[in-house]
Formats: sequence, structure tokens, C-alpha cells
Amino acid sequence: MLFLYIYTRQPKGDRVSLLTCLIGFGLGAIPAFFISFFFQFYVIGYITRFIQNPVIRMVIEYFFVVAMIEELTKYISGKLLSKKCTSRIQYLVVFASVGAGFEIFESYFQVSDLMSMLIRLLLALHICFQIYMGSFYGKGKKFLAYVIPWLIHGTFDFLLTYGGYLMGISQNQDESLNGVAVLLGAAIGGIVLLVMSLNHASEIGKK
Repeated sequence: MLFLYIYTRQPKGDRVSLLTCLIGFGLGAIPAFFISFFFQFYVIGYITRFIQNPVIRMVIEYFFVVAMIEELTKYISGKLLSKKCTSRIQYLVVFASVGAGFEIFESYFQVSDLMSMLIRLLLALHICFQIYMGSFYGKGKKFLAYVIPWLIHGTFDFLLTYGGYLMGISQNQDESLNGVAVLLGAAIGGIVLLVMSLNHASEIGKK
């Protein structure tokens, strides 16, 4: 539903074909997901052998492994699929289609409980990341197209994990509340990002 909303922000005479979006949704997202998944599996296992501090390990894992690899694979998929794009909104839509497919595959294969899966699909964060990636890429700012989604992605994943970590090690109510506050902040940040992303897509579609 979110992707369809983004797709309809395009002017009727200047729309990316649905076939291109379906290719992005499937053929673009599937390789990106599985390449990043297996690469992360080996790299994270290697890192945990040498780094004992849990917070430093989280920073490295979520910024320099998970977010870096996932955004890179989606960037490459979007770049390959957007060669025929002629406007900024078209780039945005193609990259968002890769993000939509990636979100579904990741939620299905990596999330164990139904509630977490539904929250992830409702926030659709991978689509949000790709909205900014496609927007910057379509503007010719290819460095920012990668760096901005990478930083947002890493920050969100780190806060979610760090909040859960604080709650897990809490020995009293104050420490537990700190964990809840971090998780709540991450959730509010995700909602704000979703609203901002949709508004950004609408504004680009009007230009």
C-alpha cells in the first residue's frame, strides 16, 4: 500500500512502468537481500570473536556491517534498474520498489514473531531509506544517496538493539526505564521518518 501511494505521486505522463517496479521488487530485492544476509552472517560472527564490549560491538555491527552492506546492495540494485529514468521522481520510485521487496523478504526470513513483522511492515523503513536514496541519486548526489540512508539505518537499528540491551541487563526500575525510553525514541523516530518520507515523495512528484 505504501509503495502504491509513492507510485501514484508520479505525473501520469511521466511514470515508471509497473514492470520495472516489479523487477525492482523481485529481481532487484532478492539478490540484494540474500547477498547482504550471508555476508552479514559471516562478518558478524567474525567480529564477535574479538570485540567484548557489547556497545562497541553493536555500533560496528549495525553501522559498519548491517546498514553498510544492506544499503550498498540496494544502492547497486537501484542503480542498475534506474538507467532509463529521466526524472527525480522516477528514480525515487525505482529505488523504493527495491526497498519494498527487501522489506518483505527481511521481515519474513529474519523476524521470528508476528507482532515485530507487522510493525516493520507498517513502518516500512526500508522503503523510507530508499525514498531518500532515490531522491538524492536522481539529483546527481550519489555520495549522499548512499551515506544518508546508511546513517539513518544504522542509527535506527542501533537504538532498537541498545534499548533492548538496557532492558535485558537492568537491575532496577530506573535502568529498565532507560531501555524503554531508547526504544520509544526509536519508534517515534521511525514514525517521523515515515511521515517525512511520504511528504518528501509527494513534494518531488509535484516538481
